[in-house]
Amino acid sequence: MTTIKEKVDFALKGGTVERFHTRPLIHRQNNAEHQYGVVTIAALLDTELSKQSLLRMLWHDVHEGQTGDIPYYSKLNWPDLKVAVTKAESELDAKYNLLPQFASEQDKITLKIAEYFDVMIFCSKETYLGNTEFLGTIQECVDLIETLVMQYDTFYGTVFLNTYELLDRKSV
Repeated sequence: MTTIKEKVDFALKGGTVERFHTRPLIHRQNNAEHQYGVVTIAALLDTELSKQSLLRMLWHDVHEGQTGDIPYYSKLNWPDLKVAVTKAESELDAKYNLLPQFASEQDKITLKIAEYFDVMIFCSKETYLGNTEFLGTIQECVDLIETLVMQYDTFYGTVFLNTYELLDRKSV
């Protein structure tokens, strides 16, 4: 059985992991900054989020204290790597029993939207500071958000109205 101390150590270590370590950066970001941004954006997009979904969002990258931050593009380009990471995360979930389930499918989609917004904001700041490495990532995040909105727009109401506003659009 995992002790509370081990759970605290595991959760806090996940926040210290540096993100975007495979790209040149002007401002470094760790998971704690990213997770705070995601939860803040998600809570503002949907004021009805449950405590369990907010905790899930806050700790969505907690495994990375053990696995490291595996870049999105690496998992995309090497499906076997994604399978291995998913297996490792499942084993960590079983050991630490820390991550609550999402209260709804809508909350899971809200997390993805908030995560893409947080990445887009980080990349926009890097670009503003002169790092052109992230120009394509900004548009990719917009495209991913718009795809989610179009795919799920029939039952998300306020979340998507707020998403449109953040994208500075009347509709997608």
